[in-house]
Amino acid sequence: MQRHTLSTLLVGAAFFTMAGCKISPPAAPTTLMTEEQVAAVADYQTAIKKEGAKFINFKLKKLEQCVDEVLELQLRLENQLISQAQFDAELAKARAKCARNYNQITKASTKLADGIIKKCGPVEDLVFGADDPLQFQTLSSEGGLPLASLEEMVGSICGIKELLVDIAVGIEVPRMCYVLETLGPEFLIVDDDPDFCVPNIPLDPRCESFIAPPPPP
Repeated sequence: MQRHTLSTLLVGAAFFTMAGCKISPPAAPTTLMTEEQVAAVADYQTAIKKEGAKFINFKLKKLEQCVDEVLELQLRLENQLISQAQFDAELAKARAKCARNYNQITKASTKLADGIIKKCGPVEDLVFGADDPLQFQTLSSEGGLPLASLEEMVGSICGIKELLVDIAVGIEVPRMCYVLETLGPEFLIVDDDPDFCVPNIPLDPRCESFIAPPPPP
């Protein structure tokens, strides 16, 4: 299973132009929520952040483990501290470990989607109803991103958080693309620009839904 091609993945970058920006203020609710409903909606908003934080921390740890181990091997080889034969033997072990880490990240994306859906189920009609109390639908309409339903919102949260980790590791480890390339072509996705890549980590299918269609030419 292969993740998005890079060109479609980067469509999600439009999200970053909206994150933290002031959007249109909410209108007065047409149907007032009860105290219990308000608490449930607020709990749902908190759950999104908690589940997302767990996923980001887990993926960051597993991806960094993979990249750091292979980078150290490359540095040792480049500085003639180990032979090519020793490098190849150690790289085989690192490749198997990275494959396991990738698989664990895939499973973590499923836990993220499951966790959000479990918490949102009881309040889905409120969150995505006409009053839009958390303004996901407003963000969707003003940002041009699919956030107007539970399925779309889960995909967006999961996909964007996953991409954030890729960007963070790529910045803190400038040799990330070359490290993953050393492991093998199945470990990274390279699009039109050969100097730009993302780790080829399959996500839960629900996390794939955040990609918006590219604008018409």
